[in-house]
Amino acid sequence: MDNPYDAPAGTDSAWLDQLVDLHVLTVHGDQDAAAAATRWLDHDTQAREVWNQVESTCERVRALEEPSA
Repeated sequence: MDNPYDAPAGTDSAWLDQLVDLHVLTVHGDQDAAAAATRWLDHDTQAREVWNQVESTCERVRALEEPSA
């Protein structure tokens, strides 16, 4: 993958959208989404890598939003 957020070769463009949707729902407490994400990530190492990158990006954005001490 040239861009770490690209879907793996041979997948349609909905791949990343679905992963990010599950991530957002999971972060906001959707248990069904969390279970679906777990099932997917347990069997797909590329999805796990992208999930971790999305999480890292979200953490950086949240840190920018925190007020300075």
